[in-house]
Amino acid sequence: MSNVIEKLIEEIFADFQNGGNLRKAVIKKVNLYKKTNRFEILLQSNKAIDIKDVHNFEMYLIERFKFEIVIVKIDYTEEIEVDVAGKWQDIINYMSYKYPSVKAILRNSKVELRSEEHTSELQSLAY
Repeated sequence: MSNVIEKLIEEIFADFQNGGNLRKAVIKKVNLYKKTNRFEILLQSNKAIDIKDVHNFEMYLIERFKFEIVIVKIDYTEEIEVDVAGKWQDIINYMSYKYPSVKAILRNSKVELRSEEHTSELQSLAY
């Protein structure tokens, strides 16, 4: 029998007010690297977690605990349907936050989904 106690996000981070399905995610593993001030958390969920909620949670951890780097990993217990085309702008915003140079690359891009294939159309920048 495991002596690991799994808790929900809403139990451990009660003052985190946003989150939808994220608040019901189970915390499976946490790593804190003191030298680099990096915090990693592995969550488990059976429901889709919105990328905006992940972003808000990362910002909350950075502001509340003064971490330099926060990495949130999500392990889904069931197959999750995500509307990538509908969430494309949210994905770009999140990626721009994590990696600022991505914003210039993905600005005005469009995504097209065909079965298992994802295609992004990037528009060239006019100088």
